Amino acid sequence: MGAALTDADLQREMLAMFPYARQHGGKIPPSMEATVRQGALQMIEFEELVYQEAQRRKMQINPGRLDYAMSEFRQQFDSEANFSEISGRRNCMAPAKLCATESSAPC
Repeated sequence: MGAALTDADLQREMLAMFPYARQHGGKIPPSMEATVRQGALQMIEFEELVYQEAQRRKMQINPGRLDYAMSEFRQQFDSEANFSEISGRRNCMAPAKLCATESSAPC
């Protein structure tokens, strides 16, 4: 199964991997860019392969477990706006992707 991985996906992942980009004018320092880019690409590929395998196995996550994980994750952010920015940037909060990551009761 193939998936389209865009440059925008790569840029979002790079910024997620290098959270200090804001301190550098929204950019990754040139001396680190190649390393961060390679790591981001590997992470995107890995996440996509895990997602595809979970779908192939028809894995699902228990709604209570998902709610708990979301609550724990949100506590890492100082505001709802900050959480929304990061979760939107990484596109990691898409329900279909979250539902296909664990084996248990249907979403």
